[in-house]
Amino acid sequence: MSAVPEMETLKRSLDTLFSYWLSPAVLRVQSFTRHRNNDEKWRSWTAFVMANESVHKFRDVQDVEIRACGRNRRIYMLTSDSMKDPLAFVSVAFVPDVASSMKDIFDDGIYEAANTRNCDITNPCAIFYSINSPHKGLKGMDMGNILLKKMVYSSRFDDAADFANVTKMSTLSPIPTLAPYLRAKEIDFSSMTFGEQSVVVAEYLAVQKKDPVMRFHCANGAVLWRLNSMADLSENGQRQSFGWMVNYLYDKDSLAQNAANFQDNQSVAMSTQVAAIVKIRAKQ
Repeated sequence: MSAVPEMETLKRSLDTLFSYWLSPAVLRVQSFTRHRNNDEKWRSWTAFVMANESVHKFRDVQDVEIRACGRNRRIYMLTSDSMKDPLAFVSVAFVPDVASSMKDIFDDGIYEAANTRNCDITNPCAIFYSINSPHKGLKGMDMGNILLKKMVYSSRFDDAADFANVTKMSTLSPIPTLAPYLRAKEIDFSSMTFGEQSVVVAEYLAVQKKDPVMRFHCANGAVLWRLNSMADLSENGQRQSFGWMVNYLYDKDSLAQNAANFQDNQSVAMSTQVAAIVKIRAKQ
């Protein structure tokens, strides 16, 4: 009979210990480039991201290097001195303006030889296009949330100099549950016009509020900023969302209030453009 109280005591002790080890105050954000000349760390992190990239799979080891250290490209890791592997990682493309498709991320010459040797960051807009939190056992500890917030408040991480000239931060995010939702509702999405599709996508994200990626970013305080058609023409992109993707804008001045509004009453912060599309749906 005494085993149950003892287990509860052990659980509380472990929870306290993990909360300390993994508290935002002791976690660090580091870029891959920091360890480019550390063969052991480089191999370890390369193997880790290749095994755990869930959004846009890597082709090979060279692809990791290009996305991590190429011109206007970085991968940042959330790390703890108490753990061997990173807790989360995010891929970032620095582009001239908010990207509207994966073509903007991958087809702008990043695979040209000159750009694999040039590690400069020259563009003012940071696009978070793949966010991964691989450790499923860390229940209730949102490592992706911590990683993004440390980067948005860019003075809080080791490689903040990468963001010295950045004036805008946004995601280019999938809508992984859109196509299954439409199929379940027997909605013939493919036969719709662009305008009709826009209304359906806006209503699903801002009114239905069921997509986990949307909920993650809106809970962080991001703005549902723009809907993009034909944004991901890969097989996976077509299967998930008929190619549609979303920009969630991270404005550090409004993050806290937007996050509070979403937590309190599920209010989604939207751009005027998206809000106008939602109103069209409301009138139908």
